[in-house]
Amino acid sequence: MEFTLLLIKLPATFLCIGFVVRFLGQIGRADFYNPLGQTVLSLTNWLIMPLRKVIPSIGKMDISCFVAIYITQLAFGALVLVITNNTNVLLTPQFFMVAALSIAAAFITVLYVSMIIMGIASFILAGQHNPFISFINQYLEPFISPFRKLNIQVGVLDLSFLVAVFALLGIKMLVIIPVAQMLGFGQGLFFGL
Repeated sequence: MEFTLLLIKLPATFLCIGFVVRFLGQIGRADFYNPLGQTVLSLTNWLIMPLRKVIPSIGKMDISCFVAIYITQLAFGALVLVITNNTNVLLTPQFFMVAALSIAAAFITVLYVSMIIMGIASFILAGQHNPFISFINQYLEPFISPFRKLNIQVGVLDLSFLVAVFALLGIKMLVIIPVAQMLGFGQGLFFGL
């Protein structure tokens, strides 16, 4: 059963990551001609393009990405509940609320993992150009810039990434996970939770 759950969790996780990165890239005006951007588009176009015909965007926000994340989270959570024989909570309002809450958790997870990747890459690739890191930097910039305005530096080290990671983890651990537990769902049912 563990292997079956893994076979379901991996594609659902990659899809959620793709939808989140696509949304963040649109907000950050990332270059989708970048190889990583092209991969994200290839991974997500099959669901985003039909949803865009039905769901309009609001300004720069592509609402179809949110709906795609929600659909993916619902499908993954439902499959896990069916496989583990917990179908009694499948159609409850709490299930749908936690699936909606998991959208925020998915965004936080992608953001803080991306920030960690950027932090490590800044030491390994110092002074070198990498198209993958450039794409990640482009979609992270709108979320890092408020922390950069705090001007938290120690010598040449910019600690704004570290403060942003702690802020995101704090929101996740102090707000999102307790609310999901209060609704009766533990961690592991949805990506990000």
